[in-house]
Amino acid sequence: MAAKELAERVNGWASEDLHKVVHPKEGLLASAPDQNFGVFFGRDAAISSMFLMDVYEGHPERADLLKPVRNSLVTMAIYQGKMVNQFNDEEPGRIIHEKREEDGYTDNEDGYRRNQEILDRLEANNWPVEGERGKRNMYAFPSIDSTPLFISTTSRYLSITKDVK
Repeated sequence: MAAKELAERVNGWASEDLHKVVHPKEGLLASAPDQNFGVFFGRDAAISSMFLMDVYEGHPERADLLKPVRNSLVTMAIYQGKMVNQFNDEEPGRIIHEKREEDGYTDNEDGYRRNQEILDRLEANNWPVEGERGKRNMYAFPSIDSTPLFISTTSRYLSITKDVK
């Protein structure tokens, strides 16, 4: 099999799997919602967005690839740090590393239970889980690269789309 054919096959598989990691409002998740990391991670969303923009530039007919990029950037902007909080490493302007909520992104009871178990485990290991059981959230900001990746990804997105809304 020629390299070009292999690349096209891999691109096809990736395109088929893309829907598994795209949340309709928040953008790109780190993995499918039923997995341990099926939540929003700023770094992962920014890097994946860069790859989607690469594909889009080679296939401008695939404008659908830009929606999860935009949604990811909006999510990062909404959850951008607003105060100094040593518990979760939040600082003004810092981009979120991980956003995990107890209800998660799943509709079924097994997904809800799994997300509760993950939060229990994180909380037991002194991760920044806040709130009472049933309404717990974890917004963590410890990554050093989420903020520059957000800036770089946003800049590239704006230069490609001119979308400033």
